[in-house]
Amino acid sequence: MMRAGSEHRQNQGRFILSLRSISSCSTRGGGTVFSVLVEIAERRHALTQVEKRIADIVVEHAEWVTQATIKQLAIRASASEAAVVRFSRTIGLRGFRDLKIQLARELDGPVGSQQGMTLSDPVDERIAKIFQQAVYALDRTERLIEAAAVQEAAVCLKAASYILLVEACDSVVMTVFKQKLAHLNKRTEVVHDKGAAASAIVHMSKGDVIFTAERTESFEELLSYARSKEVRVIALGQPSYADIKLLTYKEEDNYPMLSMTEYLTQVVVIDCVFAVLCGLMEETVMHYISGLEEVQGIVAAKGRPDENSRENIRKGPLRRK
Repeated sequence: MMRAGSEHRQNQGRFILSLRSISSCSTRGGGTVFSVLVEIAERRHALTQVEKRIADIVVEHAEWVTQATIKQLAIRASASEAAVVRFSRTIGLRGFRDLKIQLARELDGPVGSQQGMTLSDPVDERIAKIFQQAVYALDRTERLIEAAAVQEAAVCLKAASYILLVEACDSVVMTVFKQKLAHLNKRTEVVHDKGAAASAIVHMSKGDVIFTAERTESFEELLSYARSKEVRVIALGQPSYADIKLLTYKEEDNYPMLSMTEYLTQVVVIDCVFAVLCGLMEETVMHYISGLEEVQGIVAAKGRPDENSRENIRKGPLRRK
């Protein structure tokens, strides 16, 4: 049984945790992310006495709940396992497993990420954890990234006559970025090894840009040499050799070969830079769009049959006399 009394302390704890969850789950642009603690606070008046006991434990011992089994929570609340499931569904979740994952994400705990994932987890739980990790990583990256750094990176890219994109051999992030920059008619090259990078840097000059990722530490000496030539170095992450650092969230995983969140956050940050760059090069963007529409129009017209062709199609194949 739960210890009787201390109702004031319980209410105070619920209030503080609810405020914390509202603050942590708010998003820019007026939207909100689902919050277990907020849902409990808002629905408490409609809960049964058994559900209220479960709710009290979830609010007051949230971190413990993320690690507990459904049986442990049921025993602690003097309730049945079925009651725990009903409570989870009452506050808008699919069940106890979903409750743990959502709650862990709010508390920045490990269950909402791949750190809590094991290869023996049920498929639905693995899927849920991977999605939670992706959302968590993007949320943390949004908090880390600085608008001034994104703006400065875009200004440098606009002014550059030549852009060298450096990435690790197992990455495709910079290759994607190159395709985007091609739309703006920027002269760009992607390299994956030090030899190719050295050959390119030799020909670079003041105002050119190297855009790289944090995992390219082996290129540090080359990048330092490039900076001595007044080449600007922009990096995803916070390596010491960069002039402009675009911070991204990075999480160490139990199974790094399964994780794509690092690439995901990098691609989103690149999208941010590219969006600002497009704003700085609006005339080029509009020229590209109009040119693309013109080409598409030519291709579409070429694919349409002319009047003679339509007449022949209507008559059908000509028969030999």
